[in-house]
Amino acid sequence: MKWYLSQLGRREHYSLAVALHRQRGLAVLCTDIWAAWTARLPALLRPCGLAQRYRVDLADAPICAEPWLNVWRTWTDRRSPFDCWVAQGERFGRFAAEVYRQRGLGVGDTALGYTCGNLEQFTLAREVGARTIHVQVDPGPAWYDTRAAAHAANPRAGTMPAGPSRAFLQRVREEISLADRLVVHSAHSLRSLASAGLDISRGVVVPPAFSPVGQGVARRLQPGRPLRVLYVGYVNLAKGFHVLAAASRTLGADIAVTVVGGLQMEPAYLRAIAPDVEFIGHVAQAEVARRMAQADVLVFPTLSDGFGLVQLEAMAQGLPVIATSACGEVVRNGRDGFVVPPGDVESLVEALRRLRREPDLYAAMSQAALGRATEFGPERHLAGLLASP
Repeated sequence: MKWYLSQLGRREHYSLAVALHRQRGLAVLCTDIWAAWTARLPALLRPCGLAQRYRVDLADAPICAEPWLNVWRTWTDRRSPFDCWVAQGERFGRFAAEVYRQRGLGVGDTALGYTCGNLEQFTLAREVGARTIHVQVDPGPAWYDTRAAAHAANPRAGTMPAGPSRAFLQRVREEISLADRLVVHSAHSLRSLASAGLDISRGVVVPPAFSPVGQGVARRLQPGRPLRVLYVGYVNLAKGFHVLAAASRTLGADIAVTVVGGLQMEPAYLRAIAPDVEFIGHVAQAEVARRMAQADVLVFPTLSDGFGLVQLEAMAQGLPVIATSACGEVVRNGRDGFVVPPGDVESLVEALRRLRREPDLYAAMSQAALGRATEFGPERHLAGLLASP
């Protein structure tokens, strides 16, 4: 059996493709950008963003990247995000389906793709008798309902982003209907899809693949200074930033909060709710890792998320994680961090206070986090996909 993968972006750092290539099971990986040329540049001249669109352990793998004209069309598309995603998905789908046809996709093979980018490939797979796996990366329509409710409760945060277009929702529904297996990364996502009326009878929870980069170390808290709290991700209501901001105001000088990620709230609102928070902005992955190395704990206060790979990235650095119950099941409550209800400021405050006042608990959680980060390797992810009926 050969695997035909379609992947827009560097999802999971290409871990699944690497695992399949090592086992000689990868027929082809279709993606939008494959910047192999960046590896030939001196480190100081290497563009960080594009350099992440390449992995040296896939140097001899069968990779097919879209024509640059398609990428340019995506970059210059000024329509609403969902209209852009549909157009991008259609272009990419046609490209990938043609590659699959040329590479001989047939009976016994598997075509795997991600939300909004695999309809055309699945249509071809059905025609030739290949198996199809749709990976739904977010919790589906219910996620947009959660986002709308958060904006209704916090109107000063800014204009609510546009909801999904009919074309986007229809494309995703068609992808799911053509899938022999529906893969989600968390039980939260599966429940959310069911609540939106989608058929989850073919659904299975398979956490994403994760390979730690570098070697983290177990931490101990340094007495006499604030707890260094790190938030990584877009600064918006859906990610629960306003919850962390409220906790920060409650704890005051006991914690120091640093935020890495693009701002998606009104500046005046951010100044009002987070006056003492340090905002770094969007940075390359190497800088994210450096910030993690300087922090004591990662807070992931999301209201709804498909998984939250940043949890594992932080644990690989030895950081305990405080997350909510509305994302991937990574944190083992009380062992390598805390799990709090989404939107619950008091629970988040108490979790941060416990970490600060119990250094032995913190040290044990840091050690446990390092081990936890190794439990989501590509081999486990691939085994989960292979075990799917």
